[in-house]
Amino acid sequence: LDEQGLICAFCMDKLENNHHCTIDHLQPKSENPRENTFDYFNLLAVCEGKNPSETPLKGDLRHCNNKKDNNPIEVSPLEPTCEENFIFDAFGKIYPNPEENENAANTIEKLGLNSPILVRKRKEEIDRILFPFTVEFDDNRNIIESIRQITRQEALSILTTIDQRSGNQFKPFCITIKQVLQTLI
Repeated sequence: LDEQGLICAFCMDKLENNHHCTIDHLQPKSENPRENTFDYFNLLAVCEGKNPSETPLKGDLRHCNNKKDNNPIEVSPLEPTCEENFIFDAFGKIYPNPEENENAANTIEKLGLNSPILVRKRKEEIDRILFPFTVEFDDNRNIIESIRQITRQEALSILTTIDQRSGNQFKPFCITIKQVLQTLI
C-alpha cells in the first residue's frame, strides 16, 4: 500500500488499509503457480471493486479485482510508460490511446475501467479540482456557496504537484486529473 501511495494499481482510486482492498496477482497464479504465487513483483494492491455497502456488483458495475478475476491484463501498471496507453476525458471516461495498440482497449475492458462507478468517481474528483467550492457568508451570516473555474496559473500549479506524493499517498485519480489539466491549458 505504501509503495503504491495508497491508490489502486488498476483504477487509481484511494485505498484504505482495510477490507476494501486486496492483493492481486498481475499474472495469474494458475499460469505458473510456483513463480507467480509469491513473486513480489507480481503482487499489486488493488480495490475489490465493491460498493461501500458491500453489495456485490454485477454486470458493467464490476471493476478492478472484482472484474479481472483470474485473467491476465495486457498493459501492466508496473510499466514506466503505462499511462501513455490511455486517454482520460473531463467526464471521467478512459479510452485507449489511438497511437498505441489494442492492448489498452483490452485492459480497459478486462478491468472494467469505464464502470459507471469509476466514471462517476473520476468526474467528481475532476470537478472538485477544476471547479472549487468557496464558502462565504452574507451580511445575515447565511452561507453562500460559489463555484468557480480554476485559472490557468492554478492549473499549472496543480500540474507540478498532482502526481507527487503528499505524505505517503498519491491523490486519487492523479493521472486522470493530470491529463485533463494538460488538455485544458
